[in-house]
Amino acid sequence: MMGDFATDTPIPLLVAQGVALLDIKRPGWFKDIDLVRLELDNCNDCVLGQIYGYFDPGLRNLGIIEDDAWKFGFSRSFDSNMRTWDELNEVWTVTIISRRMREGGL
Repeated sequence: MMGDFATDTPIPLLVAQGVALLDIKRPGWFKDIDLVRLELDNCNDCVLGQIYGYFDPGLRNLGIIEDDAWKFGFSRSFDSNMRTWDELNEVWTVTIISRRMREGGL
């Protein structure tokens, strides 16, 4: 039986999709994220909320529809209990810290 992309794709791969898109559309985006505030389940404090002011305008700026936000690690999939907010917060936090270190500073 074939797996479901929404439940079988590792969160780091989904977040990597979001990172790649942000790198194209908003270079340096990771410098604008306050990690203390970062909460993926909050439309103001999520990655897109912190960059674009709110989740929905962020999606529009990136050309993503809301139902596809999970494919980029910006939200959890609607049909998956495995895509928890805590997992997304952790992966985004580690990714942002790693990017900042690679770019020369936290």
